[in-house]
Amino acid sequence: MSTSLARSAVLLLVAATSLAAQNVAITGATIIDGTGKAPITDGVVVITNGRISAVGKAGTVQVPASTRTVDARGKYVIPGLMDANLHLFLNLDLETLIKYEGRYHEVAIEGAQIALKGGQTTVFDTWGPRDALIKARDMINSGQQQGSRIYLAGNIIGFDGPLSADFRLTAAPFVSKAFAKRLNEEWELGTGRKLLWMYPQEVRDSIRKYAASGVDFLKYGASGHVDMNFLTFSPRAQQGHRRGRTSGGKNGPGARYFA
Repeated sequence: MSTSLARSAVLLLVAATSLAAQNVAITGATIIDGTGKAPITDGVVVITNGRISAVGKAGTVQVPASTRTVDARGKYVIPGLMDANLHLFLNLDLETLIKYEGRYHEVAIEGAQIALKGGQTTVFDTWGPRDALIKARDMINSGQQQGSRIYLAGNIIGFDGPLSADFRLTAAPFVSKAFAKRLNEEWELGTGRKLLWMYPQEVRDSIRKYAASGVDFLKYGASGHVDMNFLTFSPRAQQGHRRGRTSGGKNGPGARYFA
């Protein structure tokens, strides 16, 4: 995708959020609606109270009085893109983990802003520090910050935290045991590897609690991250859809949905 095409997707979201209280008309752009129809050249998009109210070629769309006009000649307007699998905080180097401890939501917000500049108006974060991601999501939803709309899973259920055997265990000896423990617990929140050795009902109880903690969907390890030759959770142990959450597995042909 060209830079101008990607940036044009942002134009709609910015106009629809930061200018929600105004009427906005984006004029002169080439509009691609994503349905397979021919592009509309010299197009007009009218946004009223944060919602698209009219789309068409110049001269065929009425622009209400007192409407703010954004000249988009030479640019493209497309529907917002979605990324269904990304990590807004994937900075597992020790320098970042230490420097930004307590501020991981700021890194996530910056990631959401970078995604937005690339035309992604919605992102699904499939692994990261749950509480920091919730804070970033809620700040964007409330208008305190701009960025892509965030849906999040938090931890990959069945995996331990960043400084564990599932990720960067080799870095753990270079920080205090207290920091490594604190960091791992910030990701795991009761959903780490210890679930693998619980009875199915105990797993279900943990999943029910986690599903009600503010996450938007659930992701679990269908097999291990480093030891991928066994099925992590039996069908009996899986729980998620019954809690009203979309759920999916990671890794290998053993991937299953929580049911």
